[in-house]
Amino acid sequence: MTLTQKLQTILPFWLYCCLLTWWVSDHAFFWDTVQLGSKHAHWYYEQQFQTFFLPETINSGHPPLFGMYLASCWLLFGKTLLVSHFVILPFLLGIVWLLYEIGTYLNNAKGAKFLIGLVLIDPFFAGQSVLISPDIILVFAFLLAIFGILKEKFFLIIIATILLGLISMRGMMVTFSLYLWWCFIRIFLQKEVPFSTKSVFQILFKNILPFLPAGLIASSFLIAHYLHFGWIGYHAASPWAGSFESVNFMGFLKNIGVLGWRFLDFGRLFLLGGLGWLLWKLYTSETSRASRTLSSGSSFKTLKLISLILILSLVLTPSLLLHKGLLSHRYLLPITLSITFLFYYLCFQVLTNSKTQKIIFSIAFIGLLTGNLWIYPKHIAQGWDATLAHLSYYPLRQKMILYIEEAQIAPATVGTVFPNIGPYEIYDLNEQQLGFVKKDFAANQYFFYATVFNDVLKEDFLELATNWTIIKRFDSFGIEVVLYKKKQ
Repeated sequence: MTLTQKLQTILPFWLYCCLLTWWVSDHAFFWDTVQLGSKHAHWYYEQQFQTFFLPETINSGHPPLFGMYLASCWLLFGKTLLVSHFVILPFLLGIVWLLYEIGTYLNNAKGAKFLIGLVLIDPFFAGQSVLISPDIILVFAFLLAIFGILKEKFFLIIIATILLGLISMRGMMVTFSLYLWWCFIRIFLQKEVPFSTKSVFQILFKNILPFLPAGLIASSFLIAHYLHFGWIGYHAASPWAGSFESVNFMGFLKNIGVLGWRFLDFGRLFLLGGLGWLLWKLYTSETSRASRTLSSGSSFKTLKLISLILILSLVLTPSLLLHKGLLSHRYLLPITLSITFLFYYLCFQVLTNSKTQKIIFSIAFIGLLTGNLWIYPKHIAQGWDATLAHLSYYPLRQKMILYIEEAQIAPATVGTVFPNIGPYEIYDLNEQQLGFVKKDFAANQYFFYATVFNDVLKEDFLELATNWTIIKRFDSFGIEVVLYKKKQ
């Protein structure tokens, strides 16, 4: 396909990304991007890059590339929300291009648009795509590495894995997963040498070269960080130390259940249901075209994708299951994207009837699309950064802040919870050092609640219903913001 034909396929999706970014360009920092984006970038911006390491109060243990990137863009173009959102756009456009290339490799250029559409409306990805999020850069680097491995383009692998290692420690784990996958392909699928212990070690050593620069850079950062701070990942006094507490056996079992639900959440159960049916059809039907080509290129690509999913799962999920608070949806993006690739591939390879293809694909597509509308009851926490359902929160928040100003209520008397605590500047980049304070029902005179807050507990709702009065409420598309006043 010519470049013109490629662009004809890609341009509508690029236009969608541009319009989406413009639409959300006045949205405040939200969820983990407050820490990983705004606070990190503010430090480098205000310190004019005089120091490399972040202070421990905001240091998450990750390489600080994202904060430095954002701060650099503020210095060049101005410290605004519009700039902050639009510096993510190039990575969104790159993701679309890479999805087109991967979709073409797996099926054909004509079908690649279906993969692009499926990923863009997937709540896990879509929720991050409207945020000022380092995970969009991680996804871009992950897809670039996948494309490099599939096409055996070593330079792309080197660039992608360096970027992965510099964006977060999870990116380092993804890099290690991709190295194992690359070796697995060479040893077990391409069978470059007769299988033996010696040959396995030869392959492991030989194929480390494209990953070596990333490994050296990541290792250098971790060693330097440890020498400077004396810890890696987290420390006992860090605000997020509780998330790294080890779980007991019952906690481990609970985490398995939660992880299972994460994979099904926000409409993904429709895609996984379709994938399960496609896999069953692939391996049990004696008359389908797929069953007659198990040793062909079709099977080779299927095994490639299945092995990618398994290796990513084996490397990424143990740390999630063994700790209390690490089961965020965004942590699963490399795995869920790989599952989407497998579904897309099998949908157009296993099924020969175009009507059946459309039905199965449409069920998955509509299921994911409507997953962006899922809102759980108040008492159940959900991953608000893994869905588009939070979009109506931002104008509601601004309306409530305006009401508080007009009512001459001091923000310091208003309690709230994550992610709404602290100066407005951290969220809105408006130079306002006023802001809400941490929830303390004994001290607060007012309380700011929004549907997107997970840290309001069942007993908190009982306290609010008993001893507080609603003085203002705004709602839109299932999201509400409420201002409570303590009864005298």
